[in-house]
Amino acid sequence: MLPVPGDDAPSNGKGKRIAIIAVAVVLVAGGVTAAIVLSSGSGSGSDTNSSSGNKGGSTTVAPANIVTAEDLLGTSKPPAGATTTPAPTPASDPETGKAALTMLAIGDWGSTTGKKSGSTLDDAGDPGSCCKKFGGSGPNANKVDTSRPRIKVDYWSQLYVSTILAQSAGELKPKPARVIGHGDNIYWNGAAPGDIAYRMEETFEKKYAQPALAGIKWVNVAGNHDIGGSDFICGEKDYNFYECKDTAEMLKYLDLKFDLQAQYKSPNQDRWLMKDHYYVESVKSED
Repeated sequence: MLPVPGDDAPSNGKGKRIAIIAVAVVLVAGGVTAAIVLSSGSGSGSDTNSSSGNKGGSTTVAPANIVTAEDLLGTSKPPAGATTTPAPTPASDPETGKAALTMLAIGDWGSTTGKKSGSTLDDAGDPGSCCKKFGGSGPNANKVDTSRPRIKVDYWSQLYVSTILAQSAGELKPKPARVIGHGDNIYWNGAAPGDIAYRMEETFEKKYAQPALAGIKWVNVAGNHDIGGSDFICGEKDYNFYECKDTAEMLKYLDLKFDLQAQYKSPNQDRWLMKDHYYVESVKSED
């Protein structure tokens, strides 16, 4: 415990060490406020410079340093006579200079399947991962209620995003070297042995088939929905997952959740990349 004004400070070495450690913790946690408070104290109750063997002798109080806002922000003027290194001036304007390379990034992009166009609850398809709240009620609970204005945005959101991604790829110069995927590639529950080919075809290959995206490798990682999702992980395909019978079966399907995506080979110039759980992908400028 730190002494409060008016209390006697600990006189032995152990007490000092405890106080010093506590001050360090306060400084780290409190930042600027803690530093100002410590610098403005009178120090009348401190024993900062006395040795642990000096029992009953006089103490020497260290003078308080005045810490200014400039000190804390690193804007203090250098001492007289000190040499300074001027800040380097960029050789080019980043707003107008030529980019060495470009990349695009996208996350949480995996969609569910079963979406289709329609104007009524009978023909509009499954709400999917985004739109349960836009569904009907009763026997129509799993169908899209097309009267909701927001459904026009959310229901086809993956198509809109893929269009914008392709437009960006077409406008960037040079052409993007990579698309960086942030995970959650297959909603809600990842892939399984019986549907990996179907899921990758429907929610990846077909959705990002624009010419502007052709030949760009996707650097991917697995997200929580790819590994565990929102359901049991054992089973051969989506909507058929069940509670694992034992630990061995659970570990088998847990490994498969990752391996099925990592081992996937895209028919479109082998653009899908997921080398490992952790990996490095290097890119060089064409110049």
